[in-house]
Amino acid sequence: MKAEVSGLSLKLLYASHTTASAGASIAPLAFAPRDLPPMPPFDPQAIVGGLQFGNSPSVVTDVHTTTFEVKGATAGLVSAIKVEIYDLAGRLIYSSGEVDGTSFDWHTENAYGEYLANGVYLYRMYAKVAGRWVLLGVEKLAVLR
Repeated sequence: MKAEVSGLSLKLLYASHTTASAGASIAPLAFAPRDLPPMPPFDPQAIVGGLQFGNSPSVVTDVHTTTFEVKGATAGLVSAIKVEIYDLAGRLIYSSGEVDGTSFDWHTENAYGEYLANGVYLYRMYAKVAGRWVLLGVEKLAVLR
């Protein structure tokens, strides 16, 4: 038995039984499931530490596509991602909407289908874990063609 909580103590209750042929024996007492505490609620934010996210290439030069991706030990818990692109004035210029899986190819275009001008942009990336959206973070990307 292993507990990863400091200061935790555990009591195991035993009953002794005596039989004529075998002598004394010790057996654990059974307990009903109602004696167990309820499971803690699942917190999707707790898995974010095990996720890495980003785009490749982070500097878009001679191509018009970059791939946003979520990786890491807990990436299997991610059912969808969402990417929002902002200019440096903070205006939302593109939103991918919900994309199933852990990667998304973006063709460096705005919401009207026009290619973005050269410059630096910010993006927010979200992951859907257990039906809830979790913000992974804000990063930057550059378009230099």
